[in-house]
Amino acid sequence: MLQITHPVRPAVLCVSGFDPLGCAGLLADQRMLLSQGCHVAAVVSTLTVQSSTQFVETCPVDPDIAMQQLHYIFSDLPIAAIKVGAIGSAAIAEVLAGYLRARQDIPVIIDPVLGASGGGQLNREEGITALASLLPHCTLLTPNGPEAQQLTGLTETNQAARTLLSRGCKNVLITGGHDVQENTIDNFLLTANEGEHRFSIPRIQGDFRGTGCALASAITGYMAHGVSLIKAVEQAQLKVSAAIQRATRLSSGKRILNPVYE
Repeated sequence: MLQITHPVRPAVLCVSGFDPLGCAGLLADQRMLLSQGCHVAAVVSTLTVQSSTQFVETCPVDPDIAMQQLHYIFSDLPIAAIKVGAIGSAAIAEVLAGYLRARQDIPVIIDPVLGASGGGQLNREEGITALASLLPHCTLLTPNGPEAQQLTGLTETNQAARTLLSRGCKNVLITGGHDVQENTIDNFLLTANEGEHRFSIPRIQGDFRGTGCALASAITGYMAHGVSLIKAVEQAQLKVSAAIQRATRLSSGKRILNPVYE
C-alpha cells in the first residue's frame, strides 16, 4: 500500500449524509480520510434516521445553510479535493454546482449514493436528476453496477460508463462486488481520453457497511496528496481491502470498516 509522506495535511471537503451510527456517510468518510493524513471539512446534505439493519427516514438540510457552510469553508481553507456522497436534494446540488463551477482545478470525486446498503432510499427520486448538475464538474464518478444501471438504464458496464462520460464527468469508475458468488471484485475505469483500465481484487467474504463510501473517500484522499487518478484508484482498492480485513461487528448489523493509518 502507498505510504503518504507529505508533511502538510491537505484539507478535503466532504458533502454527504449523516449516518448517526457512523457506519457510512460523513463519519465513514472522515474515518478513511483521517487515516490518510487529511484534514476533513464537512457539509451535511441530509440527516438520516437508521439502525445498523434498517433505514427509516432522510431529511435534507436547508440549502441556504449548506450555502453558508460552503462559503465559510472555501473562505477559510485551501481545499485540495472534494468528495460528494448523498446529495440530499436538487436545491443542494445546485448550490454545490455553483461553488464547483468556479473551482475547476480541484479534484471532485462523486459517489452517487442512490440507496442505503441497510435498505431504503437515501435520495428521493429527484436525486438522479440533481446529479446531472454536478456531472460537468466531476473528476471521477464512482457508481457501483446497480447505480450505473439506474443512472443510464444500461446493464453492460462499458456502455454505461461511456454514457456517463458523455453526460459531462471526466472519468467513470464502475465498481463490482454485488455478485456474492464471485471470488473477485472487478472494477472498470473509463478515463476522459476513453482509456480503459480493469482492476481485479480478491473478494473478502462477509457483509460490510460503507464500502462505497470508503473507496471514494480513499481515492479522494490520495488525490488530495497529489497522487494521479489511476494510481489513486489502484491504491484505494488496496486500502479498502485492508480496512475490510480489519472490519468489526459492533451490533447485529453488517461489519464496519477499520482503515489502517498511514
